[in-house]
Amino acid sequence: MTAKQLRICIICPHFPPNDFACGVGDYTGHVVDELLKIGHDITVLSSTLHHTQPKTDRLIVAPFTRTFGCMAGFRFLLLIRKNSFDLINMQHTPALYGFWFRVAVCFAGFITPVIVTFHTLHGSTIFSKAQALMLLALSRGFISTNEEITRILKQTPFIRKDFAQIPIGANIVPLGQRPDRRQAKRSLNLPEECLVIANFGLFYPGRGIETLLRACHSLKIKTGHFRLLLLGALREIDHTYITLVQNLVRELGLDTHVVLTGDLEPKAVSAHLSTADIYCVPFDKGASIRRTTLITAIEHGLATVTTTAAIPSAYLNDKSGAFCFVPAQNPEVLAETLWQLWNNSLRRETLETRIIALRPAFAWGSIGRDLNRELHRILAK
Repeated sequence: MTAKQLRICIICPHFPPNDFACGVGDYTGHVVDELLKIGHDITVLSSTLHHTQPKTDRLIVAPFTRTFGCMAGFRFLLLIRKNSFDLINMQHTPALYGFWFRVAVCFAGFITPVIVTFHTLHGSTIFSKAQALMLLALSRGFISTNEEITRILKQTPFIRKDFAQIPIGANIVPLGQRPDRRQAKRSLNLPEECLVIANFGLFYPGRGIETLLRACHSLKIKTGHFRLLLLGALREIDHTYITLVQNLVRELGLDTHVVLTGDLEPKAVSAHLSTADIYCVPFDKGASIRRTTLITAIEHGLATVTTTAAIPSAYLNDKSGAFCFVPAQNPEVLAETLWQLWNNSLRRETLETRIIALRPAFAWGSIGRDLNRELHRILAK
């Protein structure tokens, strides 16, 4: 085995393809692809909701358990004792694991080095925060995927500050070179001259959909010639939310202006995004690079309107000139911003050019290389 080749055990309950789609699973799927290209041997422990794929020479995906709780933790420790992995990489967000499984991962660290990739650090309860601190204290190292986690880690006492921030990439990539926007509109039976606003992502409270709809109601007074494409699926727990959205569409008289596509294949999402004159994601609590919907905008080079970042960001700031920022939950300002941007093609072109300049930082190849370097650095400590 060369210095660059490792035997890695990755824990990811929602590794794709999976009955339960989620951003952490998509991220892990892309990261595994990049680590395989580098030459590592990888075993992924997924849930039994994983759709089993044929084994390859260097990738095994094991549908390990339905829920990652106490019994799964015991079986995990036995697995680690029987196998000579070089490291364990846990893809962490609070909802994915039970307390006793986290304890098992900490104990496994006495056998094999544990490196935790934090997508979300902890929930709102003290118990959840205590579990996160346990992982931080007992793991060999950790990776932050966004600036919110990095900020918390830097402010947490008694926790070593020697960690890396490696961002996530897009879960939807463009279909080659972007087609002419007019042609793209024709292909989806959209009027060529009308303003097309796109919003992509899972439907759940907090994404600013209600703000966007109310802004479109105000926009309708200025011009009735627009379409709002709401591209996205529902999580199991959010089925009542789509009813709220549909009722609001009717209440605001936007039935002929709003297109609710439902779940789409990645190629279809990309095709719809190619029609967008403006991409709008007005998050209720501010923009963040942990939002794959924003990374998708970067990857597609879209003129993007979003809310001011929740915390200082190296990417989501006025200096980069890559985004048009609006205050959160303010439909009047959002409507005026959309109208002004629609009437300023030069401004839209500038936003597209500058957002494309951010692509290299969020490219999966770059993410894979950075992660590989960080894994070796942590193991060498």
